[in-house]
Amino acid sequence: MVFSLKAMGAVVLFGLFMAGGESQGQNLSGFDEPQPSTTAFGTTGLLQSPSARFSKPGTVELGGFFVEPYRGFTIRAQPLPWLEANFRVTDITNIAKNGTVLPLGQISFLEDLFSLKGGGTRRQRGFDLKIRLLQEGDFLPAVAVGGQDLFGDADFGGEYLVASKRFGPVDITFGLGWGYFGSRGHIGNPLDSLDDGFRRRSSGDVRGSFNFGDYFSGNDLAFFGGVEWHTPLDGFSVKLDYSGADPERAPLGSRLDEDFPVNMGVNYRPVHWLDMALGFERGNTLSARMAVRFDLFDLPRFYPRDGRQGGHPAAGAPFPKPSGDGATVAPKPAAPHRMTNDLVLELSAFLRRAGHDTARISVDANAVYVAITSPMAGLGPFDEQALATAIFEAIPLVIDQLWLSFGPEKPSDSRLYQRDEDHGRAAGAMLALVDGLYGADEGYAATIRLADGVALYDLWGAVNGDMAFASALADPLLLTLPDDLYLIKMRSFADGFVERDLAAPKALASARAMMMATADAPVSSLRIEGRTRATVQIDAADGSRIDGALLSQRLDVAESLVMASGYDNQTALEAFAADFFARMARAGIRPRSVAWLDGRMTIWIDGGPSDFEIQRIGRIARDLALHGTDQLEAISIRRGVGRHDAIDVQLLRRDVVRAVAGRGSAEEIWLTSAIEMEPAPLPDKTLRVENDKASPFLEWGVAPVLIQHIGDQESGPWLADLSIDLLASLDLAPGLQLSGAVRRFIAGNLDQISPASSSSDLPVVRSDVKRFIENGRTSIPYLQADWRGGFAPHLYGRVSAGIFEQIYAGLSTELLYRNPDDGWSVGGELNWLKRRDEDQLFGLEGRDSLSGEISLYREWASGVLAVVRAGRFLAGDWGGTVDLSRRFDNGVRIGGYLALSDGSDREFGGTSPDKGVYITIPLGELWPFGGPRRSVSTELTDLARDSAQRLRLNSRLYDYVAGINRQRIDSDWPQIVN
Repeated sequence: MVFSLKAMGAVVLFGLFMAGGESQGQNLSGFDEPQPSTTAFGTTGLLQSPSARFSKPGTVELGGFFVEPYRGFTIRAQPLPWLEANFRVTDITNIAKNGTVLPLGQISFLEDLFSLKGGGTRRQRGFDLKIRLLQEGDFLPAVAVGGQDLFGDADFGGEYLVASKRFGPVDITFGLGWGYFGSRGHIGNPLDSLDDGFRRRSSGDVRGSFNFGDYFSGNDLAFFGGVEWHTPLDGFSVKLDYSGADPERAPLGSRLDEDFPVNMGVNYRPVHWLDMALGFERGNTLSARMAVRFDLFDLPRFYPRDGRQGGHPAAGAPFPKPSGDGATVAPKPAAPHRMTNDLVLELSAFLRRAGHDTARISVDANAVYVAITSPMAGLGPFDEQALATAIFEAIPLVIDQLWLSFGPEKPSDSRLYQRDEDHGRAAGAMLALVDGLYGADEGYAATIRLADGVALYDLWGAVNGDMAFASALADPLLLTLPDDLYLIKMRSFADGFVERDLAAPKALASARAMMMATADAPVSSLRIEGRTRATVQIDAADGSRIDGALLSQRLDVAESLVMASGYDNQTALEAFAADFFARMARAGIRPRSVAWLDGRMTIWIDGGPSDFEIQRIGRIARDLALHGTDQLEAISIRRGVGRHDAIDVQLLRRDVVRAVAGRGSAEEIWLTSAIEMEPAPLPDKTLRVENDKASPFLEWGVAPVLIQHIGDQESGPWLADLSIDLLASLDLAPGLQLSGAVRRFIAGNLDQISPASSSSDLPVVRSDVKRFIENGRTSIPYLQADWRGGFAPHLYGRVSAGIFEQIYAGLSTELLYRNPDDGWSVGGELNWLKRRDEDQLFGLEGRDSLSGEISLYREWASGVLAVVRAGRFLAGDWGGTVDLSRRFDNGVRIGGYLALSDGSDREFGGTSPDKGVYITIPLGELWPFGGPRRSVSTELTDLARDSAQRLRLNSRLYDYVAGINRQRIDSDWPQIVN
């Protein structure tokens, strides 16, 4: 009972950690909240006192500080709006190696500061957390709870409850502190009424252990607070701060003179990524701090995301003219009339002036239909031709068909008149179409060259090339172009050259045009299904007037014309697939196959795990929407593990086209989309074309590697090595892959890691890592074969063999069951491993080990992923790991973990957890040469432990399926049009 009450602080702290996200609200203060500054120790706050303020989610800050006798550096991260984490290394320069406290007058602080030495320095590492309980409102302040030095020796260990309220540019903070923050001892601990244990506070436990019994304990509590004024000078603020920490009761028996209890200072942010501060503390000491900030939502780019070397030219800027023979037409002919009642009225007036009464005039995209009730007396065939010529001269150039009937003739008896135009007039029609589509006063125009059966179409201005290409294949243009044109090419600044065969689109357009004269009312739609069936939608209230025989005859003609335009024959599908695979390869996407059935095209995509799965799906959908034939109505994109389909994203083509054209949105695509988990196989009658370049497929690249180590008293506060990997992967078949890398050391100091302690009776796992670092300057970090696939719905498996990491090689197996609808997954892993030789080439030592674990995953739509693992670690010790991370919209993930086992007591003499923080960044954001490596990750941890150590495997199953669960698809859906 006593222990449970003393541990209440830990229970409260970590309980709030899991529930803190509920305390969200709107900032109602009426003031545009500036980004907060930090204390000397790296926590957001004043000079020495923390506040209830938090940075923007995604902020990472690296900083250094000094205030005699302390100096050090901090790494602060804001993974969630309500959670702040801070890692700190502090040198206490007035403490000798033997623990003797030196008076400040006997140390050369400035010399030690700039030389980063100091013979008597004691080094202390700390980990801090702060959690928001309440967001600021109109009347209530922001409230937060936090802890400093939560593990280990905890020289600066303390907890606090703090509130902050902003009044315009003035921000006031007031709090109550325990431990280090309460050493002034203003009041006693009210929690001691629950148990006497809350009166006692130790100076910390063994290396890195939890201090459960100390949280919110101690007989002394103190108030702290201050004010920050954000001046009219942008980024400049002034601070006053009263700390609850008594300098004369500093950690480790140090007594620091205090002439005045209020600290004062200034903070300046000249640019958004740099933060600087100067202070005057204790009435006698200068302090300084400098930090750089990164916004994980807005990482710097060193090359354009889409591979372009520049943006669009200004509207109306000239575009290089084509060269060579052929007719070239100048831009900006008269824009066509819109096909509205205006044209009908104009044509009716023209015919009345010519002495004709009309029963019906209707206008289609490229044709006009005229029925004359009372033809002029004696009108013969020659005069009819003259009338047709006169009508063509009175209507827009893009209308090239006239269906003319007289008196009692049925619409099916109409005669078809077409313009007798040369290439120049055809090009003029095309130009008129473009100006009509995009608007002549917007500065867009084009030139057309017609030669050797090819129409070369040059866009001017900031026109979307793909959309202009789709518009150029509309019926008015197709039926205007000469018959000997068989290819259209589109050239734009944004997209370069794109081209398309005209035969199939022209056939379908001709079929539709023929259908327009088969009945009194025009045919609204024509669809050819397979080789034997055609569906026609006729807008007519009275079907009795339709000539069924003639309709059937013309349907046969239409069907024969359309055969080449669909995918209902294998040859046509193969021709389309070849072009599609080539386009996708240029975009860095590798489809496995294409299938066609009843107006739906299905694409299977391969490749490793991607944090941009929905972007990849959107890129494929946009290509199909703009390059597919008119029969394509639905798009289906399947993604899975090996040959096992895990998800099918189904989209309507029309909605994708509208979104790309700016007339729709991702939300509108969502409304008509369908997402099917574990989709069923397609029917046997489906036509399918395999991509023979999908496998075997070799991919290679180079990528940087940063390995870090949290130092100690002997080795230094922070050690790191920078290396470069030459890596490659060979996909032999869906789900079967060979991968490996060669690593070369570039620079670093990891060889200064302290030698392993001989006090532990655990088998050596990583405590001898110094040998591997010194002897593996050129090494093979991994070389393995992997098979991944599906066994049953939602059940996946992996088998891996080879070299897995710096120290271990062997055999690894894994099973994963996931529920893709609510974010839960459970997995099991078993590894049989041998230690490698220290040169990290191909040699193995004789000793082997067996490890395994059960893992429970839970991912939320916000991007938060919690993982709990339990099992047998590499040293044969048993325990568990808790890992919490957050993924941001741009694919960056930051997180941290704690791992504890029964071997910790044997290695450290107490419950010291292994812990670390990490960040993973999509490699394409910073480095375009990564090849098969999609992201780069670095971790700040202790590399030389033996207890609670897992196998560092390249990629586990969850990484392959994480991007294709319903939560991830839902949250990332807006990126489908990115």
